[in-house]
Amino acid sequence: MVEILRRCFDEMVVYKDLKNSNFFTALSLPSFMRDWLLRRFGDESGNFDEDELHNFIRELIPRKDDWTSIKNRIIKENERVKLLAKIIIDIDIRTGEVSFALPDFGLTSKQTLIEDIIWDNCKNELIGGVETWGMLELGYRPSDDIAFFITVRNNQH
Repeated sequence: MVEILRRCFDEMVVYKDLKNSNFFTALSLPSFMRDWLLRRFGDESGNFDEDELHNFIRELIPRKDDWTSIKNRIIKENERVKLLAKIIIDIDIRTGEVSFALPDFGLTSKQTLIEDIIWDNCKNELIGGVETWGMLELGYRPSDDIAFFITVRNNQH
């Protein structure tokens, strides 16, 4: 049966081994994110290297408790931090500026900016809905009223 599904639906099929579901239950991720992770890290039988997946999640899908540490790295250490997060886009009607919010971390669109060159490269993927998950790279501009900005956009899902 699995082979028939794979033949008909190719990359849309994600094998979910119920023995591994406890690992994903604790992550509190939307089901499409669990499917994306399984496609990325799992083999055809739904097996995956738990350590590799755990390291990816720890590095790129931060918990809300990690936000202060992330802000320190961005603001005080002047790092650019990559993360996979839910993003909500806002376009200011008065100024035309595009900003974003990271609702899971309490970051509002009044604190952020998406530069025009970045917006031009990714707007089609970001205007399709109210919220989107995507791979972001965040930076900081101490001289602006705007604190956080997206510097690079990778594969958005």
